[in-house]
Amino acid sequence: GTMRWFFRPSLALVVVGSSRRVVRMMSQDYLRLEESVLLRQCRVEVRRDSGPGGQKRNKIESAVRLTHEPTSVVANAAEDRSQLRNRAVALRRLRRKIGLTVRRTDEWLTPIDDASRPLEALPEELEGFLPWKSSKTVVGKKSDLKPVAEQALLDVIDAARGSVAAAARALGTSTSQLSKLLTADDDLLSAANALRAHFDLGPLQKQQKRRR
Repeated sequence: GTMRWFFRPSLALVVVGSSRRVVRMMSQDYLRLEESVLLRQCRVEVRRDSGPGGQKRNKIESAVRLTHEPTSVVANAAEDRSQLRNRAVALRRLRRKIGLTVRRTDEWLTPIDDASRPLEALPEELEGFLPWKSSKTVVGKKSDLKPVAEQALLDVIDAARGSVAAAARALGTSTSQLSKLLTADDDLLSAANALRAHFDLGPLQKQQKRRR
């Protein structure tokens, strides 16, 4: 679909496309906020919702919807009968969605093109997430630091105007290695492809496993 551009006062440029929003902020680091602080930035809605647990499950209002006011990112959780547990799950999902959809400009990140040299100073979380880097901090699939690492990685791709080849050079690896990392996770792949679509580039394709 056609992309529409509009401004939120003094906060962000928001790009709305057919697949996923891209929000640009000026170095707002929401993912490093304590949970209580991030939660205070959210509109919290509690409601009854369908889900596991049958009729007993729906007798109480336990489903939680969080809307992060500065970015309009929304996360839901309704799996548990406990409102507190659902809120914790929704907050975890919100952090990841912020990492995947909110792009930042930061001091360590400069515009990247085909002639760019590798970036000299990467955030520790990003280094720990990149399999070709050696880092004291290892950021795995279930790490609490994964949203921070994914956000930094997508910021690099944004600075490279969606070019995986230019981003790979900036990160000190090959295009195939970076593509393999991006296509290994469906949500990360969707976020990367939203950026590529914004820069009029085609989508990355998930690599097919070879049959023996």
